[in-house]
Amino acid sequence: MILSRVDEFAALLRDQRQERGISQAKMAEDIGVSRRWLVLLEQGKIENPGFESILKALHYLELVVSVQQRARLLASREDD
Repeated sequence: MILSRVDEFAALLRDQRQERGISQAKMAEDIGVSRRWLVLLEQGKIENPGFESILKALHYLELVVSVQQRARLLASREDD
């Protein structure tokens, strides 16, 4: 999955959390943020959540980040 906006990340985060049956309160406590912050993030209302917070949330949900050069990414899409 390719994400290029915070609201896309927010939707992924919410969906993955819900699929795992984890409450917002539990996840927020476990990654060291307030529940209110997590609610706002999942609603796409935090424009810049901070890279460290993003990484904590991804790690908590056992998700990984993959970084590629944009030109390679576009070329791989054209091959599909």
